[in-house]
Amino acid sequence: MVTLSASVGLGGINRRPDVIAVQRLLDHADVSPGPIDGLCGRRTIMAIERFQHGVIARPDGRVDVNGPTLRRPSAAARPAPARTSPPARPTAPARPAQPARPTQPARAAPAIRPTPAGQATPPPRPSAAHPNSFWTGHTSLPSPDVNRGLTSPTSAQLTALLGDPTATRVTSNTATESVGPFRVTGLKPAMASLRAVLGQVQSELPDLYGLLGSLGMRVVRKTRGRSTYSTHSWGIALDLQVAMQTPPLGTTYSLRGLDALAPYFNRAGWYWGGGYRNVTRKDPMHFECGLALVRSFGL
Repeated sequence: MVTLSASVGLGGINRRPDVIAVQRLLDHADVSPGPIDGLCGRRTIMAIERFQHGVIARPDGRVDVNGPTLRRPSAAARPAPARTSPPARPTAPARPAQPARPTQPARAAPAIRPTPAGQATPPPRPSAAHPNSFWTGHTSLPSPDVNRGLTSPTSAQLTALLGDPTATRVTSNTATESVGPFRVTGLKPAMASLRAVLGQVQSELPDLYGLLGSLGMRVVRKTRGRSTYSTHSWGIALDLQVAMQTPPLGTTYSLRGLDALAPYFNRAGWYWGGGYRNVTRKDPMHFECGLALVRSFGL
């Protein structure tokens, strides 16, 4: 029986020993997760989803501690009971040997016709295994506890910590820099944290990293439908695209790629908009520095 310390898969904690344990169980169940390397990438998530069909009603690509998905591969890992051989049937009398038929001459293999000059080979059809279609696949919105231990800073708290977003205190600590897959304008310590997060994503989920884009970081404006400043005004929030796709504000779905990014940002102290408690404000493309992270900037 395998015991996990935390969840594995899409949006999971994905500690390396836990990922290796799940990869081995999937491989034993003939659902290949790719290399058993402790990295929960696209192939491992796809293997979990394939295995979950017939196990849970809605496959979600995640193995939770003591959940139904974990119990199934654990059972598959146990050796099957030995089968009892049926009693042997009585031997039938041998038939007289038949004369051998004349050997037919082997047919020549059909010639391979060359592709006419200038005619392009048709491209392969897109499938769920392609990074774009996989990471942009729609998923259910997460539960609010996805941001456990983190607090979304209010406009009043940010004003107290950083000052007015148009004041010199903020503007003098703002820059436009590359954070890896794109350039953004934001608060310098927030961008340093963002760069470290995306560096880890590049190392562990390179095919997702290559699809990431930004809709902006520092934009001085009021929160939609409210009179207070948005967290974007201080340059500590980021809106992300996956293969140029983003769910709208107040959406009823997320994207696999955004779900996969959430644990990386959460571990670095960033709060994910996909976990907002107000269902009319759900915003999976939005990631912002949590209150504790902003306090650590010391500005």
